[in-house]
Order: sequence, then structure tokens, then C-alpha cells
Amino acid sequence: MSAHSTRVRTSLVLSLGLLIPTLAASAQEAPKAAAGQCIVKFKQDGSHALTTSADALVNSRQGRTAYIRGTADRSSSLYDLFAKVNVTAARSVFRSAAETLPAPMALHKSAQQPPGPSLDAYMVLHYAGDRDPEAMCADLKEDLHVESCQPNYQMQAAYVPNDPYYHSSGAWGQPYGDLWGLKLLRMAQAWNVTQGRRQDQTPVLAAVVDTGVDAAHPDLAANVWTNPGEVAGNGVDDDANGYIDDVYGWDFTTCRFFGFAQCLLEKPRGNDTMDHDGHGTHVSGTIAAVGNNGLGIIGVAPQAKILPVKGLNDDGQGYSSDLAAGIVYAAQQGAAVINNSWGCGGPCPSNPVVEDAVRAAMAMGSTVVFAAGNSSDDVAKYSPQNMTDVKPIVVSASSPEDRPAFFTNYGLEVDVAAPGGDDEEGDISTDPFRNILSLRATDCDGCAPFVEIGDAYLRQAGTSMAAPHVTGVAALIRAAHPEFTPDDVRQVLRATASTLQGVANGHPIGAGRVDAARALTVQKVVQVDITSPDADQSVSPFDGPAAIYGTASGAGFRNYQLFFSEGRAPGSWSAVDGPSTAPVTEDVLGMWEIKSLADGVYTLRLRAASKQGFEFEAFQPAVVERYPGRRLTDAPYVQNNPVISGNRIAWFDERTRTRRDIYMCDYDPQTGACPEQRITTDDSVLPGGLAMDGDRIVWSDRGVNGRPDIYLYNLATGHQEKITDDPSDQFAPVISGDLIAWTDSRHGNPDIYLYDLATGRELRVTTHASTQANVAISGNRLAWWDVRRNPRRDVYVCTYDRDAGTCPEQRITPNNAKAGSPVISGDRVVWADRRSSAEENIFVYDLTTKKERRLIAAQGEQSNVALWGDHLVWMDIKDYKTRSIHHYDFRTTIRREMVSFPTGEFGPVVSDEMLVWSDNRFDVAQTGNMEIMVYPFPQRAISGRILDQAGVPVASVPVELLISRTPRESQADPVIATTGPDGVYRVEGLLPGCYKLTPKTTPALRAQGFRSFIDADDPTQPPPYRKTDLSSSQDQLEIDFTARR
Repeated sequence: MSAHSTRVRTSLVLSLGLLIPTLAASAQEAPKAAAGQCIVKFKQDGSHALTTSADALVNSRQGRTAYIRGTADRSSSLYDLFAKVNVTAARSVFRSAAETLPAPMALHKSAQQPPGPSLDAYMVLHYAGDRDPEAMCADLKEDLHVESCQPNYQMQAAYVPNDPYYHSSGAWGQPYGDLWGLKLLRMAQAWNVTQGRRQDQTPVLAAVVDTGVDAAHPDLAANVWTNPGEVAGNGVDDDANGYIDDVYGWDFTTCRFFGFAQCLLEKPRGNDTMDHDGHGTHVSGTIAAVGNNGLGIIGVAPQAKILPVKGLNDDGQGYSSDLAAGIVYAAQQGAAVINNSWGCGGPCPSNPVVEDAVRAAMAMGSTVVFAAGNSSDDVAKYSPQNMTDVKPIVVSASSPEDRPAFFTNYGLEVDVAAPGGDDEEGDISTDPFRNILSLRATDCDGCAPFVEIGDAYLRQAGTSMAAPHVTGVAALIRAAHPEFTPDDVRQVLRATASTLQGVANGHPIGAGRVDAARALTVQKVVQVDITSPDADQSVSPFDGPAAIYGTASGAGFRNYQLFFSEGRAPGSWSAVDGPSTAPVTEDVLGMWEIKSLADGVYTLRLRAASKQGFEFEAFQPAVVERYPGRRLTDAPYVQNNPVISGNRIAWFDERTRTRRDIYMCDYDPQTGACPEQRITTDDSVLPGGLAMDGDRIVWSDRGVNGRPDIYLYNLATGHQEKITDDPSDQFAPVISGDLIAWTDSRHGNPDIYLYDLATGRELRVTTHASTQANVAISGNRLAWWDVRRNPRRDVYVCTYDRDAGTCPEQRITPNNAKAGSPVISGDRVVWADRRSSAEENIFVYDLTTKKERRLIAAQGEQSNVALWGDHLVWMDIKDYKTRSIHHYDFRTTIRREMVSFPTGEFGPVVSDEMLVWSDNRFDVAQTGNMEIMVYPFPQRAISGRILDQAGVPVASVPVELLISRTPRESQADPVIATTGPDGVYRVEGLLPGCYKLTPKTTPALRAQGFRSFIDADDPTQPPPYRKTDLSSSQDQLEIDFTARR
């Protein structure tokens, strides 16, 4: 990608004319997408598969009947949905006029490559109206026939200029060579091995998916591919590949001119691949400009051929769907390497249509190269550069001093750097950092004169210019070693790269700067891969050392070693274990001791040495969590404020970005499945105050009259009803059984109201003129926050008497209280309080004993308190900065820090079965997305036996259980269990952790000696879990026990 171009544009859509100061600022802008379009992948297998293509269904004159016949389940749901959302047309992303995708034509496909994904199911749906594509996708994905849906992103080129003569310097006043990049890559030595032809003298084909190519440029024309199976101009698809007269490649663009967020003038696809922008020609010259012809420059692979594939229009803009189709086309024509110097204009961490195109191309044997981008940002935010299941070669930009270019993207997913630009120094009016010299297209609209070198050459800068250097070297490797797989080529480039000076914003920009001469000395490639754990699969210290799975093997294998480092920007590395000389293929590489590691993201590193002396590496992010949660939602944007009842979970959902809905699912702790159900209808407006009990969900909604009312939805019947109809505000409802309580402002101040579903009677609970709000309910008991003693903050409670229709209130806080919002469950009322200092402590009040006690003394803020039975959870914000979720068990008096992921967690709720919260750890693009996570409580029990020396059970022996104290755990009082007549004791309800068991025996028993056995409800450990003999000289027995997940 190029950092920016020099032309003046009036277009506001992803224009190339960005000033450098704008680049970093624009990194977090959302990428633009085609208005009125979505890319949908329909299911091809299973009971909901389409048996007829979607474009045929949409265009059919048979209406609903066509859909019934064209789906495996004979359903017309798509017909109804398309009518509802105004779908007007559908076209295949990867097919042309043919009914099926053309057969692969890769001439040098490796037998080691796995089959690629099926691409026939991708369709671009066009729809009427101005709905946001994200919102449209949210509706489309509700249908069971839809596998995925995404906006049709508008992509942009990204460049910064190139090179005049191989033996000259100073062409634009610079103090170094004009083709300095080729000198750094040591091309002269590499060309002694190959210049881009295989041993049989066939040229390697390098495709350039870009703005097209000036095929008549005198320094490139001899190296432009011509389709051997096509007769020019006869209007016939001679080679039956689905493209008529694709003599010089194919133009996949469908928009001639872009306006703001939409196409102003559409166009058909065709066979004219002429470059009117200049970007694609510049890129092509770096790859394969003709050498030894007495003209201007020489390419990295001067005997390779260039396949022009036009995926960006004459303004340097293009759709994801068009570019994806271009990648697949290039692979089908036999491209050994495919260059992609383009990407999203803003963070786009998921782009499935392009990702599948990359997978398909690599499965056909093509090495795929992508520019990292010019936003000085982490490539983890950009797709397909962030792919890890299969890995395109991702290229950052470096300077003549072998330093990261100031604009380059960076991160763990970057593979190598290559020459791409310089620092912002010198005369800024001439953009001296644009120092990559290559070809100027003849028809280069708006190319600035001050970056032109003569009539036929142009200097630019950016990762767009770095990527073709790597593509050229990859072409040389494929020429010398046609047996190498696409990933072999990537590994060779990494293993032979030269060390760079410095990092970009503290992050790596790959293994180093590519070295062509050294890359061509590699004869054997060691296969390296880490498959588990990964960023989506947390490992817990309570499970013991984590097994690292992967591969380190191959013909040239010598040894391997594993390392780890904290974070995604590794600094120092720690060894997992020592080197191993035993090759491993898809098995355990080593055991990672994580017991002492803090929760968070780590980077695993596998380094394998070859017999030639090269080191091949693989990296993998991994997550360590003591109590690892499961990701419940993966919809875009915000899901938050969860509530819970048993295994049912409900939450607010803004996946459409245009409205807030309520979704619910019934969680299966065995499988982790939780099929979603939308609760609110299109009439809902800004729902708030969500609560749930059993089959009933309540919330406040502005609905028709614009003021919040209370609504009730019954999951058993599917019936929704409006509970209140007063013109004032009713909000923050809660429910328990037949009782619904809420805050109500009909009397001018907030009051507490109660509605009894059994009697249909409404009750005003509070009548004071001050504020009463944030009500909680459990059974027939209510608790709320009250400021009638302002500036004091109190907690009031009442017990509803259905027969009398009353709920007499009672203050339970002392005179010095500064209470927060209370929660209630059974006899307990809990709240956070600042009564004695600026710090918040947590207090509990027992409604039976009528006594209050301080439960948690803490430093910082305690908020979002939630209570269910014996489980209490809350947000602990240390020093008002660092968030974590804490849990307190009233049975064991154990307090734990449960969730402390570095990114942030919010709004915990709890039941006997699980802990649920909203979390933004997956928001790699930092756009504010939040998702719902769940941690099912894997409750364990520890039991044991006390026997005397003769083996006779000893009854009535108290056994004390204490948790091993760590900075993240504490215990107020020990748990005491007493042995029964059979000598057995048992402690229930334990979460994973390390515990100490101490039998408190009598002096007589200690004198004669006894034996203690500990058993565990742990399927991995047969009872007795551990056996220990205690000598008569010891007073007590301490045994460490880890209750695993």
C-alpha cells in the first residue's frame, strides 16, 4: 500500500490524496462500504443449504415457488426476508456467466496444498433504501440459510514512489542510489541463481491485483503475460475459463467513480486492464521490469511475467468482492505469486470474502503477498493481513537506513519488511520520503510532476511499494524451488531476513528486511507451526502446565525450542523448556508452566533450526486466565448489560448500529451452545433497565409515546405486554416471580412502584418527596437507594404483603451511610458504601438477624454489585484505573479475583450456575465493540477419611479448609467439616483453586498416630487423590489440593 499519492482529488471516498499527518489519525476510522450492498455467503451443506444459486432465485419469475424448490428444507423464508429488506438483485462474487466456478488452472500446484474453501456461495446482494450495510447484515444473518454476511468494503491502494537506474544515484537529489532497494536486497548475487525462470525456462507468473497495468510501457511490455489459450478480439471464451477475451488478464471492477460512501457510476466487468491510475504499473515495475534492455530500471525478477488483474478502478478504489474475485482468477491462471498492495481505509478486522479468496488461492498453490498498510497501526486490526489459519506474506516498509518507515503498519502478523520509503526530512514540497523508483503509466491521471523522473518513471512510497519487492523475491524462490509450498516461501523469507534497526511504535515489523541472495541459498524448509493454544482458547493455571501443540519437522530439521513473552509486542523471551532434537508433527511440542503467570495475552514462539543453519519461526498469541470465560456473542458492535436467570442470559444488543435490541439465549454448560433469540420488535425504541426471572423478561421502552414504560415478555408463551401506561417516566424494572418493581416519576420525583401480576394491582411503595431509585427484588422483599437524608445515602427495604396490599419501608443503613445501589437475595442485602473514607467498602445486612457487617474492605471503587444466593460479584477498580471482577462465596468466605483481563470487563451478574459479563477483549480494532462472556462454575467437592493406625474410621474429627492465600485470593474464616461415623468428611461447592486441609485431631489420636486420605471429584484423578501419613509428633496435617476445572 502507498502512504498517499500526490494528485488532487475532489472525491471524498478513500482518496489517495491523504496528507501524511492525516494517516495516523485516520487509522481508527471505520472503513467505508458500498451503499445498498452486502456480501452474503449462503449455506451449501446441511438441512438449510441452497440447492439453487441465490442470483437465480432473486431473478426467478416463479417467486415464492422458486425459493421452496431451491432450498434443502423447502422453505420460503428467504423470499419473505428479501421482500422485507427490499433485495433487488444478486450477483455472484466469483462466477462470471458460467453456472459453476471455473476449474483451477494453476500449472504448478503443490500436492501438499489442502483443498480450498468453496466460493460459489458468495453473492453480492443489492437492496433498495439507505439502510446501513451492518444493519442489513444483522437482519440477513437471522435467516438459517445464511452462513455469513459482511459489508462490501471499499478498499484503497497505498503507495510511495520508486527507482530510475540501477547504477545511478541522486536522481531526485538524494544521497544514495536510485534503486537503493535492490542493492539492499543483494539482487546482483540473487540473479546469479535465477532471474525468474524455472529450470525448464518457463517464466514464473506474478499476478498484480491492482489498478491494472500499462502493458505497453517500454520497460515492461516484454514481461506482460498473454493468455495462451485465448484468441484476441473474437468474442469467444476460447479457453473456457469463464472470461471472454481475457488476453491480458481481467478487469473485475464494477464502479467507475465513487462518491461519498457510494458508487456514482457503475460499470460492467471486462477485459480492459489498462492502468489509468499508475499504482499497478508502478508495482509491476518493481516486480518484473525488463532488465538489460538499456532502459531505466530493472525489476526484482526481471524474467518473470506479470499477469494484470484489475481490482481497483481508475481512482484507486475497489470493492472487497471485486478484489477477492481477482485473487481467485489469478490463482486459476497459474500465478505462482499474487501481489496485493491495497487494504481497508480504516480498521476492518474481519473480511471473510477476501479471506476465503486467499485460502482458495493458496490451496491452488499461489503464494499470496499483502502490503501491511500505511496507518502506523497494528495489522491485527486489518483483514486479510491478520489471517493466521493460513498465512499470506504480510510486508511492512523500511528505509535506506534499514529502519521502519514512519508510516508503516506493524505487529505480530507482519512477516518481513522491504524497501518502501524514507523519513519525513528535507524539502517537504517534493516529498523526499517517496524514494521507491519504478514505472510511470503513460496515462497516469494527475501524477505530480515533482515525483516524476523523466517521462516514463515515478517515485513513490508506502507498503504498496514494499510488497512488490517481496513478491519479486518470492517469484525467484518459486523459480528456483517450484516444489516449495506457499508457506515454505514465507518461511524462507523470514528465516533469511536481515535484522532491522529499531521497531515501529514499540512493535515488530516482521522477522527483518528481506534478503534475496540469502533466501536463494535455502535448500530445505523446516515446517513450523503452533496450533494450540491460541488467542481464542484460554489456558488456566488450575489445569496444570499447558500443552503446546504444533509441528517442528522436515527433511532439513535439526532441533527446536519454545519460548514465551508477555503481550502482543514481545520484548524479552523466556524459554518454555530446553531444545529438543526430536521432530514433532501435529503433536505436543512442549509443556508450558503457567502457574505463576498473571492473566493476560502472551506470545508463544517456536524456533526450529535446520541442518543448513537457518532458523524457522512460528508465533502464536495465547491467553492465560485462571477462570477462563467463554465467548457467548460474536456479533458486531456492542452487546452489554447482561442479566441472568438460571441458564438463561439476556442482554442489550446494538449489532445493527442503528438501534438497540434485547437478545436472549439458553446456555448449555456442557456444549457451550447458546442459540440466540431476539426479544424486542421493530417497534421498540431504546430499551433499558433489563431484568429477568424464569420465563419472564422486563425492561423499559420508549415505544410509541416517546416516554419510557415497563414491558413484559413471556418466553413460554411468546407474549409481550405493556405493564405501565402513565405519561411520565417508568424505568429500571426488576422482577421476581409475579412481582415487578421499578422507579417511577409520575409524582415529580423518583418513587418505587410495585406491580403484582397475580392480582393485577399496582402499589406506590414510597411517598417521600426525595429520590428513591435503583430498586432490587427477591421474592416479596424490595431494597432500594434513598436520598431523603441528603447528603447521606441510605438503603431501605420493605416486605410486600399481598393480602394487605402494603410494603412498609424500613431503613437498614446507619446514620453515617453513603450507600450505593443495593442488591438483595433471600435474607441478604448487599451494597457498596463510602461512609468512612473516600474508598468504597462492601457491606451486607442480614434481614433475619437485623445485623450489618463490613464484608469487603478495599482500596478504590467497588461497583456493579450483583448477588444470587451465596454468590456475590462486583467490579473492583483499583486506584480508580484497573478493572477486575471479584467473587465472594458466603459458604466458604473465599474472595477471588475472577476476571482481570487487561483490556476491560464490565457489568458482572451471577447465578448458582455461572458468572456472566460484557467484555471488550476481542475489539482489536478499538471501535468500542463489546461482547458477552460466560464462566460456568465448575463446582468441585473435596472429601476424605480419617483412620487410626489400625485402619478404623475416626468420627467427629473437625477438618479445617483454607484456601492458599495469594494476592488474588483471601478467606475470612476457615470452612469446618466434621468426620461422620465412617470417618468421612466432605466440603462442597469449591471453585478451582489451591486449598489446605487440616484435620484437628485429639491429643490421644495424635499420640497413637493416624492416617488421612483425600479424595476429589476429579475425573482425571482416581481416589484416593492423595494419601499422607502423619507421625505422632505433628499437630496437624496440611495438604495442598488443586480443584481443577
